[in-house]
Amino acid sequence: MTTCFPKFTPPDTHTVASSSRPTLADRYLSVPFSLLDARSGWWRDRKAAWLATGIQSELGRCDNLLYSASAQPPATYTAKNAFEAALGRKATWAEFAAAHPEQMKQQGTSVFDPVLCELIYRWFSAPGQLVLDPFSGGSVRGIVAAATGRHYAGVDLRAEQVDWPGGSCIRCPLSVPPK
Repeated sequence: MTTCFPKFTPPDTHTVASSSRPTLADRYLSVPFSLLDARSGWWRDRKAAWLATGIQSELGRCDNLLYSASAQPPATYTAKNAFEAALGRKATWAEFAAAHPEQMKQQGTSVFDPVLCELIYRWFSAPGQLVLDPFSGGSVRGIVAAATGRHYAGVDLRAEQVDWPGGSCIRCPLSVPPK
């Protein structure tokens, strides 16, 4: 495997003087009993670093597993209603998207948040342990498991996910988490 980033190795607390022991945040990325805020700066930076590694969890999914054009925030529905009022008729989502692409907020596949995945793995398992994922439709959990030194076994009921020849976990050369 290609090493893209330096390996994260938490210090052994038994050999570190108490005054220089790492904090919980140093060891676990975020303190396990903290309030998680995916809008905070460190979370967004960490997520951007993970996505920059080339994670493409949407590959191998058929169209009906992607966001529907009509699955939008309430403000988008308000804008579509105003567009239809100006047209004097009902408009399709494709017409609205062509006329107002800036209003289309959700245009891709739902991807499991790699930062949340990393936190869960760091909090609830140790490197070298097995992560058993009963809903392994995307590649994020497998990639994060491998990058954080865990073994991964995924199970999925959809044949198109299991049989997909592209295997997005295989495509990602990441062997350690992003820095």
